[in-house]
Amino acid sequence: MGESVALINQAISLISQLNQVSVIKTARFYQTAAWGETQQADFINTAILVKTTLSASELLAEILNIENLMGRQRNKKWGPRLIDIDILLFGTHVVNQPQLTIPHPYITERNFVLLPLYDLNTTLLLPGKGKIGNYIHSKNINEGIITVL
Repeated sequence: MGESVALINQAISLISQLNQVSVIKTARFYQTAAWGETQQADFINTAILVKTTLSASELLAEILNIENLMGRQRNKKWGPRLIDIDILLFGTHVVNQPQLTIPHPYITERNFVLLPLYDLNTTLLLPGKGKIGNYIHSKNINEGIITVL
């Protein structure tokens, strides 16, 4: 919802201002059809690579705080929202907690996740899933995707 690119840039800026977090690299921005609840505007997505000394749970708490500061309201699963920040990976760690699953449970099913991650690291290994390139090359990854920046 709203000016998606500006909101994403604001979120990246707020993440970069967190103590114990450094933004290392930002992927290109992609526009895709909505996923999950499809009767809404297209999504704009990117990924960032960060270096942090925070735990995954501490980073999640900081991210949820940023979403709240930006006006995120959780009214409907996969419904329209101003911002949605996910932890896709946390190094090679696997996390299975009620509030946090890493790698993200849909990481290999969403083109709008795979392409930005591939932008960040073409040799990336997805814990328990293998090389990201195997997923990029195993399906028509460009279907429904438009690079916007």
